[in-house]
Amino acid sequence: VTSLRGKNLAFSPAFDDCVQSAQVIFVCINTPLKTSGIGSGRAADLSGWEAMARRIAEASRGECKIVVECSTIPVTTGETMRKVLHAVGDAAKYEVLCFPSFYRGGQAIKDLEVPQRVLLGCQDTPSALIAQEAVTQLLSRWIPRENIVHSNLWSAELSKLAQNAMKAQRISSANAVSALCERTGADLDEVMSVVGSDSRIGAGYLKACPGMGGPTLMTNLSMLVYICESMKLHDVAEYWQHVSSLRHRNSVLDS
Repeated sequence: VTSLRGKNLAFSPAFDDCVQSAQVIFVCINTPLKTSGIGSGRAADLSGWEAMARRIAEASRGECKIVVECSTIPVTTGETMRKVLHAVGDAAKYEVLCFPSFYRGGQAIKDLEVPQRVLLGCQDTPSALIAQEAVTQLLSRWIPRENIVHSNLWSAELSKLAQNAMKAQRISSANAVSALCERTGADLDEVMSVVGSDSRIGAGYLKACPGMGGPTLMTNLSMLVYICESMKLHDVAEYWQHVSSLRHRNSVLDS
């Protein structure tokens, strides 16, 4: 930060001025679970995103802007933002893209310095594809273009939730096997060493643990369960709910 501040990095509390002078606006805000109302404790609270869309529309003063979602969000967040932008201003003057982060815990700086791949999603319209190319050119200044994967907006929004759900599933599976090891005298490390040697499975996230190692996986898993229920995919929601129920190793051993 110190080496780049004043060169191509600056901080300012003047929100309106920054929005007016920017072509691309990256929105990096938290997406907690709702604490009240329908879906409390499971559905994503999008009030922050709605408020940010309103502030951007008011500060833009009718100019065209590219708005990029940068947080882990549920599917249709982009559409929610477009509805707010349409209600406050002219939705045709905005393009909403999704740029989810895939940084690993404890490895974020390394992943930023040497990104293996990033994902950028947009709607399948001529104007959205132009916006996607503009952001791609911006990112390609430090990310190899071949590492920038393009998708539609909905795929990009769902990819991060699906990835975290898969990681949670691996942890829950390891916890379930851990319970069996405790009862039989098998060594979990030895078992998982054999399991992880299969290239179809891999060694990642095959360690048992007291929890999920942070709130992100469980928050994303809750969002995914609620979205599946909202789409009437009850059997799919039940599957991911079972993954959530095995998240704690101690609860498995005690059951």
